[in-house]
Amino acid sequence: MDIQDKTRKELVSELQKLLQENVFLKASEEKRAAELIIANNELQFQNSEKEKRAAELIEAKEKAEESEKKFKVLYENAPLSYQSLDTNTRLIDVNPAWLQTLGYKREEVIGRLFGDFMTQESAELIKERFPAFVEQGEIHNYEFEMIRKDGTRFLVSYDGKIGYDELGHFNKTHCIFTDITDRRLFETELLKAKEKAERNEKELKKAQQITHIGSWYLDIKTNEVVWTEELYKMYGFDPTLPVPPYTEHMKLFTPESWEILSTSLAKTSEKGIP
Repeated sequence: MDIQDKTRKELVSELQKLLQENVFLKASEEKRAAELIIANNELQFQNSEKEKRAAELIEAKEKAEESEKKFKVLYENAPLSYQSLDTNTRLIDVNPAWLQTLGYKREEVIGRLFGDFMTQESAELIKERFPAFVEQGEIHNYEFEMIRKDGTRFLVSYDGKIGYDELGHFNKTHCIFTDITDRRLFETELLKAKEKAERNEKELKKAQQITHIGSWYLDIKTNEVVWTEELYKMYGFDPTLPVPPYTEHMKLFTPESWEILSTSLAKTSEKGIP
């Protein structure tokens, strides 16, 4: 139909239809443009987050490398023996102090069981204690008896923590040990000396009770006096009460005896002559 043959009403209707279609297309284009803008903003945000995350990872890596360098310096030069075990208690790392203490070369120990360097009794303790160590995450003052390459034995005290991976799973142990052999020998000798002193004191007390002889001790620097139980009885003093001050002791002696005692104590104080 030629446009001239169309009525005015038909032309208006077609024009309105075209306008509606145009409006719809324009609205669709605007909507699509808005969606593209939103998508672009999201993409820019994601890229920004990726760049930020990448920067954080780089920074974390640099810090980790710096921390690792510091750890390595400490690890290499620390006077304490350090070791690291895997889940099967095999040695995966030791420091020079560890090697020097036990007398081995690095290639002689890496990959071997920790228990290989212990007495049989201590190796059995490892089987009992290691699972608890892994569960608790740390240990303090675990004592074992170790064996050097030359066969000599020594007592050690271990402290350590569990190292975890990025997922929080067991990675390896970090432990140091201290040789406490001399300390334990000293403690043993000190205990023996204490027991001997206590026995001697009991024997002296018993001997004084039998012979009715008392004794006393004077610290010439502080004038502090200590009496034995029998001396309390000899002087008729209550043993639950403090000993009389040294300055009051002259009342317990004759003038002649006190003069002799005072002179002797003065000589001891000045010249160290008893």
